[in-house]
Amino acid sequence: MDDIGSTAATVDDNEGEHQTDVETVTQNNLELSICSPHYNPPTIEPVLSIHTLLTGMLPDSDNEIHNDPNFVDFIKFHNKTDPLAHPEKPIPLSDIPKYNWDILSYTFEYVYRLYREEISSILTEFDNLDIKRSIWQESAFRIDAERASKKFKKLETWISNQDSYLHASSKDLSTGVQNIRDTLAKLDQLSSHIANSSTL
Repeated sequence: MDDIGSTAATVDDNEGEHQTDVETVTQNNLELSICSPHYNPPTIEPVLSIHTLLTGMLPDSDNEIHNDPNFVDFIKFHNKTDPLAHPEKPIPLSDIPKYNWDILSYTFEYVYRLYREEISSILTEFDNLDIKRSIWQESAFRIDAERASKKFKKLETWISNQDSYLHASSKDLSTGVQNIRDTLAKLDQLSSHIANSSTL
């Protein structure tokens, strides 16, 4: 039992050392890959800040809300609280104005309108692509039909020519057979006439 226990403990120790070696190698490979000149760090797409979005509402707004001083305070509020705009500056609580929920509602409507316009644009583009696909499919079908029609016409012309050739050959053969029959009949009459003359 002691031998078995010591053997099991040795196996466990070896597995632990092996796992540590694997982690070390993995960590070293990660460090080497990061230090490699061919290493390309993952790109993080910039996030549109709320302040930028609100500022963009001013020229695009159909409402007189951009003349409201509360809206200006609303933009200043998000400019101060936006971590993307000033990540190193603390937020002074005394400068934070009262939150205007009406302007937030209008902002939501503005963002939702942008969303609907974008979706509508995507759907319109999709419809245009579907129309182009239908036109391409119809054109391809017509092109294939014209190709098949031309091939059938060529085949029909070839069959008609062959039929005319066979008809002409049959007519020539019939004429030849009739000529042979007439010649044999004349030869038969001539031989009969010669036979009668020799008898006399």
